Amino acid sequence: MAGQSPMVIFSLTDRDGRLDPAALNRLRFSLSGPNADFDFYEQEDALGKMVPFGNDWAFTFATRVPGNATGSWTIGVEGRISGVELTEDLSINDQMQNVTMPFSVDGSAVAARRDIVDDSTCEGCHSNLSLHGENRHDADAYCQTCHMPGATDEAVRLEGNDESIHFKYMVHKIHMGAELENGYVVYGYRSSIHDYSDVHYPGDLRNCEGCHNEGTYNLPIAEGALPTFSPNTVINPMLPETAACLSCHDSDVAAIHADSNTGGLGEACSVCHGEGKTYSVERVHAR
Repeated sequence: MAGQSPMVIFSLTDRDGRLDPAALNRLRFSLSGPNADFDFYEQEDALGKMVPFGNDWAFTFATRVPGNATGSWTIGVEGRISGVELTEDLSINDQMQNVTMPFSVDGSAVAARRDIVDDSTCEGCHSNLSLHGENRHDADAYCQTCHMPGATDEAVRLEGNDESIHFKYMVHKIHMGAELENGYVVYGYRSSIHDYSDVHYPGDLRNCEGCHNEGTYNLPIAEGALPTFSPNTVINPMLPETAACLSCHDSDVAAIHADSNTGGLGEACSVCHGEGKTYSVERVHAR
């Protein structure tokens, strides 16, 4: 509940059955919310802090859900076993699946975050897509818990304006790659530079369902979606529909068009680009 520290009750198993926690060298739980669109993220180490709970285990966050929180939030988990021997001379890390679980903080009905993509679609091209030490590999739910609308590379960037790493904005940028007018460069772990400006998407960029679930790319965007914080763009922050479009269409002309159709009451994009309209997303992206 709001103002309290969540407790997670869980089991640990592998293909052979119950798993001794001593076999793990990483087990972390994350707390994110609200599920309408994430703007809060904390991750805590559970190793050495979990306690037996019957035949299962329990971990209690030190972090409290904010006292003013409402609706549904999400618990996530990542972990791995290191040094799994494949042969006498070869061992690997074995990562667990990134399970996410929505829960209510105020007694209201539990509502998961909206489904936009399916990880199996990502795997159709990437084949076991996993990042950050191969600990994170669930692109339809877990990645978004950290890659929130307000997330940037500020903490590791060595020079220049921060770049947004909001999941929808980042993925659009990476896939657009060489077709962008202004490129896309982000700083990562230990300030490593990741320049996606020469990426050539192997499919048809007009095919939104190459990544998206059916119909999830139409306007208007779901109520509750938050603006994208992007100090490296001429519009900052960008309201949700503007961010979705300008992440690919990054010219100054496109930005002027989006800005001229945005006012104090919000965005008017769906008047022309909404589902069924003359210049709907489906129509202008038609192949």
